[in-house]
Amino acid sequence: MPSFGNAGSGLSASFTKQASSFGAAISANAPVSAHLMRHGLHGMLIGMSTGVKLPPQQIRANLHQQIDKLSDADLEMAGKQLEVFELKQRLDELCEDYATDWRAGRATQEMVNEAIQEYRASHPSRQP
Repeated sequence: MPSFGNAGSGLSASFTKQASSFGAAISANAPVSAHLMRHGLHGMLIGMSTGVKLPPQQIRANLHQQIDKLSDADLEMAGKQLEVFELKQRLDELCEDYATDWRAGRATQEMVNEAIQEYRASHPSRQP
C-alpha cells in the first residue's frame, strides 16, 4: 500500500486517513472511480486522471467544494500553499520583467553592483 506521510509530515489525521484509504482501494484493485465518488473527489481528479480538461468554472466549483470540506488545520495548510503559489507567480513575473530589462539594456551588471553597494551601506548589520 502506498505511504501517505506520517505524524511528523504536517498532514492532518483526517487527510492521512483518507489518503491511506485511497491507497488501500488502489492496492486492492477496487474500482478507483467509485472510491473517488464516495469521498467526493471524483470531480477534482477526473480531469487529471483522464487528460480531460475541465472548464475553469467547473474547476473553480470543485475547488470551492473541497475547501468547504477541509478541517481548520487543513484549511490553514491549504491557505499557506496558495500563498506559496501566488508568491511563485509574482517571482516568475519579476524574473521575466528583469530579463526583459536586461535584454533591453535597462539593467546592467554595473547597476546591480551599485544597488547592492547602496543596500549594504544602508543596512550595515546585514553584512557578512
